[in-house]
Amino acid sequence: MNPAQTNAGDAAGIATTYANQKGGTGKSTAAGNCAASEAADRAEDLGIQPSELEGDTLVIDLDDQCDVTESLGVVPNMDPKVRTPNPREHGIIALMLDEDLDPLDAVKRTKYGVDVIPGHPEMHRLDATLAGELTAHTILATHVDRLRRRYRRILIDCPGSLGIATINGLVASDEVMVPVSPGTLELKGLQRLDTTIKKTGVAFKLPNLKIDFILITDYDRRESIATQTRQRLGEKYPEALLDTVVPRSVRVPEAPGYGEPMCVYDPGGPADTAFREVVKEMRKRRVARG
Repeated sequence: MNPAQTNAGDAAGIATTYANQKGGTGKSTAAGNCAASEAADRAEDLGIQPSELEGDTLVIDLDDQCDVTESLGVVPNMDPKVRTPNPREHGIIALMLDEDLDPLDAVKRTKYGVDVIPGHPEMHRLDATLAGELTAHTILATHVDRLRRRYRRILIDCPGSLGIATINGLVASDEVMVPVSPGTLELKGLQRLDTTIKKTGVAFKLPNLKIDFILITDYDRRESIATQTRQRLGEKYPEALLDTVVPRSVRVPEAPGYGEPMCVYDPGGPADTAFREVVKEMRKRRVARG
């Protein structure tokens, strides 16, 4: 975590980890779209196009599925054989295998004002590869600390598991965002994640590590399970649950196939509007926390 982090709403170098060990919660979708919304808002403030931004918003893809990488129009290297780790070719897996590499060498630019460190299919073997390594859980934090000097926002997309990659994402973060889709099993999964986060905070002496934000995705207020989930989350995590929800929309799952975030694929649509509001609400809550 950043020792100089003030948690001010627009402080530089904030690293937000998007985590949920259950698949299908919209985690990668939220990470990619929040990143694009951050960049779009920043570009509007500066009176420029998002593509003109430099060193503003970075997404780090820790998932072997590479979903957030592809959703932002970046084609990951899907070759499963990594003989000599090369950050320019292999993205995140190279950095996770060698903390002495320059993380900026792994960065890919996009036209949306978001830079990406691409995921890699070999990330699914990370637990076995790093087993027994003393720095196995802190490698990403080392890289993120270097990247803070360059980027205003860093968003880390974790895999749908609670292995070494996710622990690295938690240790490297300043705040944790948990996207949740409506459902009973999702609530149980959130409780397990909460326990893991607390244990990680104790193990690595990170007293401020906790669930900072919970975002309900795929929300349809006409469904009782959606309203029940929102009510239960509000009772259990009143300080973390965001007021903004991402509404169900057929356009949300369509957009990644075109390599476009919602602010480009359906600008002004319900989902785009929601993600922009999510970014603003997170910023306001940082200010309120001081």
